[in-house]
Amino acid sequence: MSGNKAQGGKSGLVLTPGGWRPKSQVHVLEPGHHISGKEGKTRIVRTATGEVIKDFGKTSKKNRFAGSAPGVKSSGTKPAFPDNAWIENSQWTNNSSNSGKPIVYFKTKWVVPRAPRTKNGQVIFLFNGLQQTPSGPYILQPVLQWGVSAAGGGNYWSVTNWYVNGQGGSAVFGALAKVNPGDKLLGIMTLMSQSGNLFSYGSSFIGFPAASDLVVQDIDELAWACETLECYGLTKCSDYPHARRTSFYDIQIKIGKSVSLGKNAHLNWQPVTNFTDCGQKCVIVSNKSPGGKVDLYYRHH
Repeated sequence: MSGNKAQGGKSGLVLTPGGWRPKSQVHVLEPGHHISGKEGKTRIVRTATGEVIKDFGKTSKKNRFAGSAPGVKSSGTKPAFPDNAWIENSQWTNNSSNSGKPIVYFKTKWVVPRAPRTKNGQVIFLFNGLQQTPSGPYILQPVLQWGVSAAGGGNYWSVTNWYVNGQGGSAVFGALAKVNPGDKLLGIMTLMSQSGNLFSYGSSFIGFPAASDLVVQDIDELAWACETLECYGLTKCSDYPHARRTSFYDIQIKIGKSVSLGKNAHLNWQPVTNFTDCGQKCVIVSNKSPGGKVDLYYRHH
């Protein structure tokens, strides 16, 4: 897979952190715009005027989120290359015992790893994310990317925010900002407001203003959290970052009525490892909030 193919050379499809989908279903979110979920539709709206810029139609709630296999435990098998979709992740659900206390704040820090030793057109996504349920349909995510996606990129690391539906569904992204190995990232998602059973959220990278923030309004509650490694087109272990692992650290999730009034959640991260051909493994180091830590290994540790 070449860089250009990731932007539209695979039978008219483009790559997102959620898999391949028609180019017509993928759109950049320009400054001064937000995503709306009103009336059960997904639209891009000019915030100042309410003008609908792009209408993706009814939001499907039947499609399983394409990139992931959340809730599926590793079988211990070693799938043959290529490694595609969600390689490994941690997961936690804000369940019914916290009814009336939605996730209002989700913070994660991580460090941009060294570039892969081999470059074969692979695409790597690392992110913390929030979904409505383990099966989607949408995920909100501040994403670190290696390679080329529908948002752009190249043989370097870059960051932006995404809101992605399941396979074949819509995907919206902000402007992409280049980052360097060793840069410290801080990805945050916050609950901005709630009206009845409709919720509005923001996703941002702190300290990288060129990576546009993303706002989505009037959607179902995002109750499922993850820390994830997702990849496409990897053909050998050296296509992974040239590091033993990436640590997602200083994790904090708050639940409640608002960010200011929220309380730290009692987390119980569950590890999922879907590929083990290079020794990949998700390790829960700490369930604290704040101060939690999840290690995603690329190779034997």
